[in-house]
Amino acid sequence: MSQELTAEQQELLSSICVVVANNASIHANKPTDSINFEDSVETLFDGNVYRFGHMLLDIHEMYELELAYEPLTEFQTFTTVSDVIRYFFEQLLTKKY
Repeated sequence: MSQELTAEQQELLSSICVVVANNASIHANKPTDSINFEDSVETLFDGNVYRFGHMLLDIHEMYELELAYEPLTEFQTFTTVSDVIRYFFEQLLTKKY
């Protein structure tokens, strides 16, 4: 995401940040304001791939997206909260165009 984003892309990215933070808060049982973009998702979810996977599935369903990774590989696919945000941003951009 090194190129300039359009206003529409910036709005999409902002909304994804909110969705991911809110869902992470719910599924990891942590306050939303304690979640940082560079947090390790494995640490955030206490190594529980099922809770993390459930969060990801909820977001996929919300955006009507198909999984682009194999189930139970979530901690290998995503290292940080930023990785999750980037993934959904790229998936939604691909879906739109």
